[in-house]
Amino acid sequence: MEKVYKLGEICSIRSGITPSTNNKSYWCLHKKIQSIVGDQKCDCIPWFTGKDIKQKNILNTERKITPLAIKEYKMNLTTENSILFNYLECSPYYLGIKGISCQGGGGTHILEPNLELVYPNYLYYLLLAEKKRMRKWRSGTAQLKIRGQELVKLEVSLPSLPQQNQILQKFQIVYNSRVFQSEIIYNDNVLRTIKVTLEWAKHRFLKYKDSEIKIKDKFKLVAGKTPSTKIKEYYENGTIKWINSGVLTNLYFLTKTLPTNYITKKAVEECNLPYAKPNSVLISRVDFNIDDKIVWNQTDNFTIGDSIRNFLGNSKEANATLFFALLSARPKTINKICLKGATQFTLIRSSELVNFPLWWVSNPNKQKIFFTILNSKLAKIKDLLLLKYFG
Repeated sequence: MEKVYKLGEICSIRSGITPSTNNKSYWCLHKKIQSIVGDQKCDCIPWFTGKDIKQKNILNTERKITPLAIKEYKMNLTTENSILFNYLECSPYYLGIKGISCQGGGGTHILEPNLELVYPNYLYYLLLAEKKRMRKWRSGTAQLKIRGQELVKLEVSLPSLPQQNQILQKFQIVYNSRVFQSEIIYNDNVLRTIKVTLEWAKHRFLKYKDSEIKIKDKFKLVAGKTPSTKIKEYYENGTIKWINSGVLTNLYFLTKTLPTNYITKKAVEECNLPYAKPNSVLISRVDFNIDDKIVWNQTDNFTIGDSIRNFLGNSKEANATLFFALLSARPKTINKICLKGATQFTLIRSSELVNFPLWWVSNPNKQKIFFTILNSKLAKIKDLLLLKYFG
């Protein structure tokens, strides 16, 4: 017999904490953080962000915090039962390893299940199943997120602990044989195929480059917009897909991807929202220095949010060439113009973006090669698994 609970009744929910970045004693001095497994030299602990949860990178986070930060901010560290939660993407993550403690920062909630009511891994699968519903509850202007006070109200059906155990045993067999294997196939084969092909094309670009341009010389930049979440008519019963920067991670190709939210025709018209143009490049101005935020768009049914920029050239071949020009951009140049915030996001202004220097291939016949690559079956291969496991 299942019983309906509010999420706040079966687990406690707390938000991540970001210690002051102005106090160096709160942050580990190691520039390159190594995995904490077997690390006896450092008593600092991993400090993860929503991005780390999405990338399933908890044991080897970019930054660590010191015992002093933990003490002065009175932090409650994670336990082996903790569910880590990316509140931008509504994505849970369950580590489940004894002896490993960490703390969340920007973009995170930490859920501690009541073990008298729910198994941690059952709660994890439950949250995975509710991801689509939770995404509709998000609010915010710059970035949509689900707040803790909203998350606790989520109603879920929960069987008894013995029934949960039976369900988990049956489900785990199927999940292990299909989902995990598919993720492994995706990570090891599909994504590798995409990355290897894109890497090969990037080398072609570097071989054929014959000049240098600024983006504004050949491309128009279209900035996305975010409708106010305070106006309910912009979102209630919306049918038009709207995406923001979080959607672009690990995509490379935008095709049938789930949107960040659905908006109404009223929002599009009153806010003058732009649609992403097919056969063009989208980038995220958040974390632009990460190459998995550069995407080739193949559809015309997404409106874009204020963290996305769309580049429009005079031909689809030029647009495809820009895709590889951005992938081939010099990292030092990119990092120099990106602003780093306290939440570990980096931002780039449109004024700096249009003046960004890029190597260029001006030969039209060479540009056709790059479009042919991006117009191949790579995106269709990606769709088979990426849609399901990365949303």
